[in-house]
Amino acid sequence: MDRPDLPLNALRVFEVIMRQGSFTKAATELRVTQAAVSHQVARLEDSLGVTLFLRTPQGVMPTDEGRMLFPVLEQGFDAISRVLDRLDRRRDIEILSVG
Repeated sequence: MDRPDLPLNALRVFEVIMRQGSFTKAATELRVTQAAVSHQVARLEDSLGVTLFLRTPQGVMPTDEGRMLFPVLEQGFDAISRVLDRLDRRRDIEILSVG
């Protein structure tokens, strides 16, 4: 399967916004500015050619495309996290050689 040039950081930012429900809360979790979060979303929307969020006076609302993308990213990032946790635990195991 050919994979396009995926903007992984922007995808991560999108996933956090969806979980947190706001750009500001996502910025806090990611330890970046709200402007940086907005920039990443704009980059992702440009890359995908779709609008992912509607900006309203009440906050951001995901579009149909955003709601379609979120579960796939959430599952993917969860799977990556589980594998990294297993690798980290393996690194902590000490090997005792008796000779």
